[in-house]
Amino acid sequence: MCGFAGSWSISPITGDTAELVQSCIKNIVHRGPDALGLFIDEHLALSHARLAIVDLDARSNQPMADASKRYVLAFNGEIYNYADLRSSLIEGGASFSTASDTEVLLQLLIKFDREAIPMLNGCFAFVFYDALENRILAARDQMGINPLWFSSANGNLVFASELKGLPIQSQPEIDMDVVANFLKFGFCPDERAIYKGVFKLKPGHLIDSKNSFTQEAWFNLEATFEHPSAGDLRLALDNAVKSRLVADVAVGCFLSGGIDSSIIAALASKAHPGIHTFSIGYSDHPYLDESEAAEIVAQHIQSEHHSFKLSNNDLKNGINDFLNALDEPFADSSAVVAGILSHETRKFVKVALSGDGADELFGGYRKHRALAFSFSNQARLLSKFGFLTRLISDKGSRESKWQDRLRKAKKLLDGLALDPNDRYLKWAAFADPAESLVLKCDYDTQKIQSDNLNQVLFNDQKLVLPNDMLHKVDLMSMRHSLEVRVPFLDKNVVRIANGMRGDEKFNSEIGKIPLRNIFADLLPKSVFKRAKKGFEIPLADVLNNDFGAEIANLQNSAQLMALGLDMTRVKQITSKPDVQLSWHLLVLHHWLAAEEARFKNR
Repeated sequence: MCGFAGSWSISPITGDTAELVQSCIKNIVHRGPDALGLFIDEHLALSHARLAIVDLDARSNQPMADASKRYVLAFNGEIYNYADLRSSLIEGGASFSTASDTEVLLQLLIKFDREAIPMLNGCFAFVFYDALENRILAARDQMGINPLWFSSANGNLVFASELKGLPIQSQPEIDMDVVANFLKFGFCPDERAIYKGVFKLKPGHLIDSKNSFTQEAWFNLEATFEHPSAGDLRLALDNAVKSRLVADVAVGCFLSGGIDSSIIAALASKAHPGIHTFSIGYSDHPYLDESEAAEIVAQHIQSEHHSFKLSNNDLKNGINDFLNALDEPFADSSAVVAGILSHETRKFVKVALSGDGADELFGGYRKHRALAFSFSNQARLLSKFGFLTRLISDKGSRESKWQDRLRKAKKLLDGLALDPNDRYLKWAAFADPAESLVLKCDYDTQKIQSDNLNQVLFNDQKLVLPNDMLHKVDLMSMRHSLEVRVPFLDKNVVRIANGMRGDEKFNSEIGKIPLRNIFADLLPKSVFKRAKKGFEIPLADVLNNDFGAEIANLQNSAQLMALGLDMTRVKQITSKPDVQLSWHLLVLHHWLAAEEARFKNR
């Protein structure tokens, strides 16, 4: 992975523009501390920060130009099928001066232009420049693993790998609809950024200066393999893992002890015996601690395992680091642990494989089982008892078995009273009363018809996966210059998974059925019996003990007032406190204050 920032214009750019681009790359240099590169001509200023993974030679630094200097590429990501693509290009007469996937992508784009993009199997965000035609082409991978932010107006385009790297001189107006969605979901759920006029390139889309930067789809998420078999999935995932072990630096695996990361680590250990694995646990919160389960898996696959136990003080420091890392408001608290794990993992390896994406492909969340249950006769009967939710006191805590059960029971009963689409949105959201803080704004998902379980997963792949799960991983791993690779989101694995019927993947009782059946021989039986936890943190405990004063001070936050939030509601939320919404408001306040200072100092 890497980072880049740039500014392109139909008209000649100024020296001030070039200077701004060079300044902005420093804001995201953590994405690529190994080498800084710069390209400037009459219409383009482009800067790149490299994290060297494949071909460590300086000739593979970026921006990369062809021999004629007509074509220039800035690329963040990895092309896992680059060796095959390179061979095909050589057969067609191409020659190479490096062993990098960057040069393969450059040559491929020169030869095939935008038709090259569907040939790629990898994670990527890139900009490709044709100096002769003064044209920019940008694209993002099919699942949204790697980010690309942009803003265009009056024949100008600015772009960057992170929002804070975007070359804009003054702070844009904040989009209050996006703020409303953030408070509800805990993340910004579509291509609109928090700033008006700034966008995230959608997964599987491209923009072309020839077409006025309209987002165009190059990948159809719902295009699938027909009638895939268990053997197809096993082979595709095995190949995906092997291709993601290719690097000129040390590679390891995240290992939580759950199904997804355990399968990836097991497959990786077969191809790379003794691979390093990394897990995290809690010394003070045994209910959330999964480190013992991870150690059982590590012993079974004979990996070189590293387990890190966190204290409340570690979490406090981790939260502060997370708040400083924010690109736009983002409140999935598991990012705190992802950041700590990335920091510790980076001491041993430069690349880590993870199990992200399996839940959205195969129905691994509790909400998936609840949604399957919601279409049953029993659910229709239970929905008549929605009034019982008034008797349930729920503060959103997951930190003990009974608190978590109460939270789930209330959410289930509340959701059963709604139609399928509103039910999905409710169960995808972190906080229900958020809309009363600002103008209500509901995210428009694909409408769920009848009991089509695959539509539920497609919504998750478009809503939750790129904007929450993958954003979290990119934000916190690149904060610590660690590249994370996600084999479950290999293009072939995705098409096989999406080609299966929804009821083959999950039902009201169990999720990820294909993974349980197909990979049962790789792991101890206990792995498939454990309840899913994920990277949850003891949020209520940490906020009450270490951030209580900051939560109380939100009632007088100048930033929240200036934004126009209902401060009476802010006081109600932070006085209880409502854990999730208090956390969302704390994140929002910190982000607003940091952005105010960033633009003031620019």
